[in-house]
Amino acid sequence: MTRDGRAAAEVLRRVSVAGRVVAVVGVAGSGRSTVAAQLAVSAASYQPGPVIVVDASGSVWPGAADRIPGSAGGALDWAGLRTVPALGAVVHEARHAECFGAATGSRGWVTRMGGVPPTRPWEPVRPAEVLDAVEALRAVSRMVVVDCPADTGPVARVCAVVADVLVVVCRADAGEVRRCGGLVELLAGDTRRNLTGRSVVVVVRHRPGRWPRAAAAAESAAGRAVAAVLRMPFDRALVDSTAPVLRSGAAAERVAATVFLLSAQQL
Repeated sequence: MTRDGRAAAEVLRRVSVAGRVVAVVGVAGSGRSTVAAQLAVSAASYQPGPVIVVDASGSVWPGAADRIPGSAGGALDWAGLRTVPALGAVVHEARHAECFGAATGSRGWVTRMGGVPPTRPWEPVRPAEVLDAVEALRAVSRMVVVDCPADTGPVARVCAVVADVLVVVCRADAGEVRRCGGLVELLAGDTRRNLTGRSVVVVVRHRPGRWPRAAAAAESAAGRAVAAVLRMPFDRALVDSTAPVLRSGAAAERVAATVFLLSAQQL
């Protein structure tokens, strides 16, 4: 393990977070759902307690909920969450049962919910539903990771309002990296919150090879609008959008450690 890797692991072991909400935003195809799943697995790897992934993207699976390993059909979708008893049961299980959801084989565990399975007719996810679910789950989990829509509509704005930390995901493309700073500023204006000190840009490499020079140059500009800009190298095991996230990896742990530190500052 590298020095950075050891430092990230130490943060994940020692920094205590409870009831924190992380909103993960980014355009479709950026790797947003995969980063959300990796963040959840990393957060569950070093401390006990539930980490809950909420797929609020409004898209048909596969999404963040589908990237977390578990039994087929095991994730509760939005149609199921629309009933109060169903959400209450999820809260009860998260509070009492360590075996609930998809076990990560580590100290904590990850529960997945939300999304729109292809077997159901598509219905838009309502902002009030996301708000109710996130606030209920915040009270019984160490961390709620919300996979947000690929736009700046009402659901994304609700996610930005309730989030303690905002993670903006983009491809390793100079134009996309530069737009990340603008997205943070746009959400900050819409929600009337200062998001600079609580936002992280994660730049994902989607193909093997050297890091694009133009993207690297754009990272410094994006960094002026956020607390940190982090890189996620190409990972062949995650190319398939339906492949389960079974491990976090060093880059994901660095992202999780940064999120932990920013979350702790919001206390």
